[in-house]
Amino acid sequence: MMKKFITTSIIALMTVFCYAPGSNTVMIFESKPIQVPDKLILAIMRYESKNNPLAYNPSEDACGILQLRGIMIDEVNRIMKLQNNPERYTLQDRWDSLKSVRIYYTVQTFHNPGYNHKKAAYLWNGGSTKPNKSTINYYNQIKKLL
Repeated sequence: MMKKFITTSIIALMTVFCYAPGSNTVMIFESKPIQVPDKLILAIMRYESKNNPLAYNPSEDACGILQLRGIMIDEVNRIMKLQNNPERYTLQDRWDSLKSVRIYYTVQTFHNPGYNHKKAAYLWNGGSTKPNKSTINYYNQIKKLL
């Protein structure tokens, strides 16, 4: 009982003597907005990698949760340069799920500003918003996962 009283007293005294000095300033930090993944990108992740951020397809050298290839890294960096954004992505960034999502939305916003789901799937699979036999099939597979 006495041990409990002493421990409680010490903790109470610590809170009395522990304080932060007052300040008349407010600090505001700007942070990058976080794009919340939508149902389409989640379906693409499921189709491309079974939601595995360590997925690798050696025949296409496609990596990560969105199975990014080098040509997509080139494209996103081209877009960033056109937008005067100094940020650049590397091939290693394909393994980072958060960066992969940012790459996806950067490419979609640039080529598919209305974020039409069909065009988004065509773009992700075929590099263009225009349909062809392969991208139509890809969209139909994605649609089943929505």
